[in-house]
Amino acid sequence: MSNFQNQEINIGSVVLGDRSLSNGQYGDKKSIRHVDFDVPFSGIPKVSLGINFLDASSSEQIRIRCIAQNITSKGMDISFTTWNDNTVYDVAVDYVAIYNPKFGNSNNKNNNDNNISNTNTNQQRNQYNDNENNNYQQQSQQSYYENTNNNNNNKNNNNNNNNNNNNNNNNNNKSEDKQQQHQQQGRYQENNNYNRNDNDNDYQSQSQSQSQSQSQSQSQSQLQSNNFNGKNVNIRSNKFNNYIRDNNGKGDMSQTARNNETWIITSANNNGDLFFIHNRYNHYLSSNGDRVLVGEKNDSSIWKISQRRQGVYSIQNYKNSNYLSSTDRNELKTNVKVVNSWEEFNFNFVQDS
Repeated sequence: MSNFQNQEINIGSVVLGDRSLSNGQYGDKKSIRHVDFDVPFSGIPKVSLGINFLDASSSEQIRIRCIAQNITSKGMDISFTTWNDNTVYDVAVDYVAIYNPKFGNSNNKNNNDNNISNTNTNQQRNQYNDNENNNYQQQSQQSYYENTNNNNNNKNNNNNNNNNNNNNNNNNNKSEDKQQQHQQQGRYQENNNYNRNDNDNDYQSQSQSQSQSQSQSQSQSQLQSNNFNGKNVNIRSNKFNNYIRDNNGKGDMSQTARNNETWIITSANNNGDLFFIHNRYNHYLSSNGDRVLVGEKNDSSIWKISQRRQGVYSIQNYKNSNYLSSTDRNELKTNVKVVNSWEEFNFNFVQDS
């Protein structure tokens, strides 16, 4: 019992679409977004939410409620609600899963450790009755925030709220730990074939990776040998399946790959690890403020391409360390500081034109 320990893992973020909560556009000013976890959990994780206002009415008191619902091992629904005639233009939620690392993520766990602990944990799970388990299943973790300042102070206030909430989660007393331990054990009561499920999840994850690898065999073989220089490519978001596009001198994402989605990768140094990414219009991908495309090469248009796993790459700016990022609204961002699934890309080689 004493070796039980909570652990917080940031597993991604979801952005509510532009004006999605504008004056009751979605019924009672509510919008629900479904989120799939990048890596499925072996059981149902406990979820806490942190919210950030990206843009809101500057003259109004912003009140918004965010709730995680229908939590499963694979994903959850996030419900956004605002009221008092507020207009919220854009809201981002960073969601954090808290779970018992003794059960852990399906792709992080050592099978030998699982085999040793599985007998004891299964016996402990069966000691708790159905009522306790059902009570937990009916719970949904809720995060509620009020911001009475104007738009200039929204981000700072909400960041403070997030820090306070995280501190509260990390400073649970012993009685809360014991209650969470009971909940964790009840949550996994019906998973008597835990090891087998873990192996199945690992196999499915590997199969998906292999399937994607086979469909892009030509591009991967070239990329793995770092043979970028002088190649014409389509750069595709691994998460949204859209392509980086030159849209009349403005960088964004397209659902199709045609001429404006073709890019040329050329070496920016003698070591072959830094590159320029440009097109036939001599527009260069850049990370200089909000300027995604520039008309000439400079220190802001030098990129480092790194393989995250087979066939999947991140594109990091050499000057400011920002990453190229795609969104579900076909936007191309250059101000992201960390790598998540939104910052992962594939390279599809095309014939020289």
